[in-house]
Amino acid sequence: MPNYIYKYGIDYGTTNSSIGLTRKIDGEEYTTLFDVENATPRQVMPSRVCVLNGDIIVGREAARVHRGDTQMRVLKAVKLDLERIKLRFVIHGNMKTGIESITENIRSLLEEKNHVISHNCTIEFESSAELDQEAKKALLSALEKIGFALEDDVDGEKVQFTVRKDPRSRQSYSLIRVSDLIIESDPKSVYHIEGKRFETVDFIAAVLKRLREKAEENDIPEKISGVVMGCPVEFGDVQKTILMKALVRAGFYHDFEEAEHQTEFVSEPVAVAVDYGQNIKRDRNVLVFDFGGGTLDIAVMDLKKQVAINDKLHPHKVISKHRITLGGERLTEIFFINSFCHDKKYGISKLRKAFGAPWKTTPAELWQMMKSGKFGEDGAAFMTSVERLKCRLSTVQMEQFSFQGRRVALSPKAFARDDFVSAIKTPVSGEKLSAFDQIGQALDVVLKKANLDKDTDIDVVLTAGGSSLIPCVQEYLYEMFPGLLHEDAGKLEKLTSIARGLSIIGCHEETVFDDLVDNSYGYWDEESNVFRPVIRSGERVVDLQFSKLFCDGKGERVTKINPRQLKVHIKIYQESHGSVKELGCINIERTTSQSFTIYMGINVKKNTLEVYLYDNDRGTWLDDDGKVSKQECTYKLEEI
Repeated sequence: MPNYIYKYGIDYGTTNSSIGLTRKIDGEEYTTLFDVENATPRQVMPSRVCVLNGDIIVGREAARVHRGDTQMRVLKAVKLDLERIKLRFVIHGNMKTGIESITENIRSLLEEKNHVISHNCTIEFESSAELDQEAKKALLSALEKIGFALEDDVDGEKVQFTVRKDPRSRQSYSLIRVSDLIIESDPKSVYHIEGKRFETVDFIAAVLKRLREKAEENDIPEKISGVVMGCPVEFGDVQKTILMKALVRAGFYHDFEEAEHQTEFVSEPVAVAVDYGQNIKRDRNVLVFDFGGGTLDIAVMDLKKQVAINDKLHPHKVISKHRITLGGERLTEIFFINSFCHDKKYGISKLRKAFGAPWKTTPAELWQMMKSGKFGEDGAAFMTSVERLKCRLSTVQMEQFSFQGRRVALSPKAFARDDFVSAIKTPVSGEKLSAFDQIGQALDVVLKKANLDKDTDIDVVLTAGGSSLIPCVQEYLYEMFPGLLHEDAGKLEKLTSIARGLSIIGCHEETVFDDLVDNSYGYWDEESNVFRPVIRSGERVVDLQFSKLFCDGKGERVTKINPRQLKVHIKIYQESHGSVKELGCINIERTTSQSFTIYMGINVKKNTLEVYLYDNDRGTWLDDDGKVSKQECTYKLEEI
């Protein structure tokens, strides 16, 4: 019997998490999803954690506990709760003009970088122009609208305004752009709860540890060599690093070096397609609509009928991918804003009074105040109740809602399914697009990237994620893709198809699919003060394999700014949606060489960046392996 080595497939989601394993028995593949809870569905565990008596508890047990701001949800694959933020922006003209635009740009960038705001957050600003007292107060007011719990005193400890000359201020634009915002956060975000110190990675590790323990309760004779982790489209290398650290703490690996070597990352909609593509009879173009709790991830793939050629699969091909930060949690928020706060229901005045919010508080501000923990246990419990009502209206046409907290009580009101549908089909005040408009726009983008027609080129539409089960979402997809929805999959299958696909990928040493690069990678040009991409988003991963022997990979020649300097520092960056993030720095302490070439590649199995540096003057590589140590870059990340 062949000595196969397998990897777990783990779907670590905003709302639910699962773990599976695919094994080869007598030439056939069998996928098992392990029971991780004692109640149905047993294969799905809520991605919730809370601290109780100094211990982290997870899953359904955590979901039942309401302890005010000690209760927290582990958000989409390592959203970082920020304790310190540095905002740098360039403004020309009147600071007080367009303050709402600044607010929305900050919110957008936080979402793109998978960050949420913690209750106690220190903020430092850098501006190209002096901020007067009135401008500071206007900015504070705008930030409060997106969830910053700030003091009224602009010179207080919670907010620091630092005016420095921004070197990019010579560029000309009227106000502010998302690409001009830089958010610097500490990946080691710290919580002090019940006298104990916790890091963000501790909460992630707690969820992953429960999955591992439940899987190991089963008799698995084969060796498990690692993990295939699902991740959203356009997932960053910083988040991947944090996930690998969590896997180490959860007991999947002995150390980070092993985690780095053995962990694979796969976009979640790609995993769904791989699961479906196991038994197809002919090649098919599929569109995957993965609508979860935090994001909507869409992929178009050319699935190949699986044919064994020298024991290697004919790989599927990713044609296009796209992601927007719209998920079930945002739909719940929109339901609250457009329905609960409507005068036909409770109305914003009554809700402000019930929670003791200032009389000018808008519906969106009130929800963010609950989310930031301003109303303690009542706010957290109320948000959970609204979420439950949203889910309940997927199965019934009408439901009574009431709320009784410690200090807040709301009388019964009847909510119909049409109330929810109307809410998410209506733009929130101040926004141009409704949730449905955003979904339609995202589908148009991914089809345009693929250069395919939805009516003639798509053979089947696959859905995954809890939010894809919402009746009006299903109806929308039926109308847009008549006769193309794969209807054989049940609710449990839609909730677990990602974990199954990841497990299948973990069963193969060869590449199962031909992927696209999610983000651009390059270096920072210190002389011109701009990001220089070496690898661009959308390139095929298979085309980015580097050969040290032939030097035929993607490379960029760089030279010293000052020929006399002996030290060389080359900063490696990742770009996504116009914003850049430093990943690490190549440091040469002493060299007289003037010219170097940076080579970059993407590991075809692990889907992670690899960086190589060649000394053109000496004709040698930076180190004996010819590769910059990724672990070195990891340590650098902790200092950023």
